[in-house]
This record gives sequence, C-alpha cells and structure tokens, in this order.
Amino acid sequence: YVQPFEGGGKIFYYWNRIVFTTLYSSIIIFSGVLALKKFPQMSVSFLIIMILVTVVVDKSIQNTFVSHSLNLPMTIARINDEEEAALIQKSETKSDGGENFIYRHPMLNQANWDKRPFWWG
Repeated sequence: YVQPFEGGGKIFYYWNRIVFTTLYSSIIIFSGVLALKKFPQMSVSFLIIMILVTVVVDKSIQNTFVSHSLNLPMTIARINDEEEAALIQKSETKSDGGENFIYRHPMLNQANWDKRPFWWG
C-alpha cells in the first residue's frame, strides 16, 4: 500500500517532456507555415532563434528542477522514515505500524478486520 502522491516527482519529469516536445513541434510547424507563406528568410531565422532559446530554457529547467525532482522527494522521504524509526525505537510507545501515515484508511487497520460494518446489523 502506498499513499497517494508518493510518486517521487516522476510526474514533473513526464509533464516537462510533454510540454517541451509540444513546444519544439509548434516551432517547427510555425516555421513551416512561414515558409509556405513566402517568408523563407523569416522562417529560417525564426526556426534557428526559437530552437536555440527553447533548448537553453529546456536544459536550464532540466538541470535545475527535473533532475532533482526524480530523486530528491524519495531521498527526503527515506531520511524522514529513518529519523521516525529511530525516534520510535527510543520511545516507550508501542508501535502499531501505522506511524508513517498522515492518513490511514480504517480498512487498512488490522484491528478493524474482524469487525462487521454497522449497517450489517
């Protein structure tokens, strides 16, 4: 069982690739439209300038955010789990195994597995 939204930041990587693939495609299509409209110099200059700008921004975002989003959330989660496990071992409190959950659905609590729902009478 994994709580929702514990993907480790992988959605940002895929979303980033989709956005930039769309952007590259749009630049090529618009450059083609300019060429078909009899603006060949403008088409070539637009293509070269916009591809260069987009590549620079893409690499900047890739190095700044995307590479960290793939590893950093899981690293922080592991550190938090290790710190919490150390605190639980030091304390006198009895562990039920559900300490690492912000919210735990009642059906996942083993103490509730033998109980019948109230609507069964």
